[in-house]
Amino acid sequence: MLSVSSNELDRIKDECKAMATKRAVVSSVASMVPIPGVDIVADIGMLMEVLPKISSKFGLAADQIEQLDPQSKAVIYGVATNLGNQMIGKVLTKQLVMQVLKTVGIRLPAKQVAKYIPVAGQIAAATLGFAAMKLVCESHINDCHRVAKQLASSKR
Repeated sequence: MLSVSSNELDRIKDECKAMATKRAVVSSVASMVPIPGVDIVADIGMLMEVLPKISSKFGLAADQIEQLDPQSKAVIYGVATNLGNQMIGKVLTKQLVMQVLKTVGIRLPAKQVAKYIPVAGQIAAATLGFAAMKLVCESHINDCHRVAKQLASSKR
């Protein structure tokens, strides 16, 4: 990752948040479909697409990190580990995404049950789907932002 300013990192963060909101809206729509598992499959697919894009925008995708010097790699993996982020610098697998979804596990069973209750339940399922997707994406965005800022400050 090239050395970027704090303002540029903030711009990237805002761009990623807008992208996450769009994906969360799609997730909320999928949550309303009263077919078992459709929303989970949709969430996994969306997260497998959006999380690597977020990492890449911050220069923290696995292939981008691999091109960095050892000191930069150490900073990235050290900060990511301290934050508890398992996705920075990793190639995402379905298992890893499922593990991340389990961090919002309380919302998922409620969402599954709620969508079978006409109208109000579907609205509740959509709200929970939106919140879960937004939570996972924004957590990753904030972690990437912190790691990138730490890397930029270590280069000065």
